[in-house]
Amino acid sequence: MVTYDFARLDDAHATVATHEHVTTCDVAPIVVAGTAAPGSAWFTHEYDEAMSAAWGTGWLDAGDNRSSAVTEATNQWLATIDAGGDVWIAEGGVSDFTAAVLVEVRAQRPTLDSSAVVHVIRHSSRNWDATQPADRQLIEAHTDIVDIDDGNLLNDTADLQGPSNIFEQLALAGPSADAWTTAFELMPASELDFSDTVTVLHALGVGIDVIADADDFAAVTMT
Repeated sequence: MVTYDFARLDDAHATVATHEHVTTCDVAPIVVAGTAAPGSAWFTHEYDEAMSAAWGTGWLDAGDNRSSAVTEATNQWLATIDAGGDVWIAEGGVSDFTAAVLVEVRAQRPTLDSSAVVHVIRHSSRNWDATQPADRQLIEAHTDIVDIDDGNLLNDTADLQGPSNIFEQLALAGPSADAWTTAFELMPASELDFSDTVTVLHALGVGIDVIADADDFAAVTMT
């Protein structure tokens, strides 16, 4: 599952980049937007245009249709777990929606050791600090938290911020050109930032030896 709160418009870049990468890898994640808790300062509905451009109808709207989004994600988690699989959540924002799904999963499978099969990948302390305290406590108690370096900084995660003429040219010439055009209208290419995508790269086992920066990402996913 890949989540976005859209508290900032860099999520418009991140969600299109994620679509590019999972398409290349032939992976079909659960994709969710509007993941902050209702009432949170980070709760927003300003994502429909970007999400629809990237995913069509293949995403869950946790802002406008939270209950149905939780139900659908719960069903998909349980189908995966019941089949012997694990659930990996690549957090691209706050973790309130993840906690809401976890509550339902634990209610429907009361004997499940969720910490053994639910893995929450987080990279930004800012996102985690903005998650509701009760949701943080639940996730810490009942999931396997995978902390990686902050994608907003220079470290052992890919550097996916800052303008790149190569990236922009490939993005606007590739199969997702319409989605990138929409994303760049919301936040210009001169402010390129899809740093939240580092959690997706980690979930798929892609290190900086393969993708170290935006130009590498373009070369891997757009050529």
